[in-house]
Amino acid sequence: MIEVVNPEGWICSACWPGDPNDAAHDATERAAVIAEGDPAAAVPHDMPVSWADATIQPTPGARCRCCRGASWWCEAERPKGWRCMACHPPLGAGAVREVLT
Repeated sequence: MIEVVNPEGWICSACWPGDPNDAAHDATERAAVIAEGDPAAAVPHDMPVSWADATIQPTPGARCRCCRGASWWCEAERPKGWRCMACHPPLGAGAVREVLT
């Protein structure tokens, strides 16, 4: 039996950070879908509950794969990546940037 350690205090018991490449793949796919039509149109798409690449900002239509939430956050200084506000709220994170998609 493997014990799952949750050092960051995840709120949602159903989710856990996925493969860090998921967000990069999703960003590429999302860009292709958006490029086919109106770039201002929100295209609903699932994103992992968190990803480490802070340069991949949630775009219009991004929804958490776990809770279907549309609010994301990352640290304002030295960002460590984006997280779902509902599944992994910024408890004690200091100043944060928030994006509502």
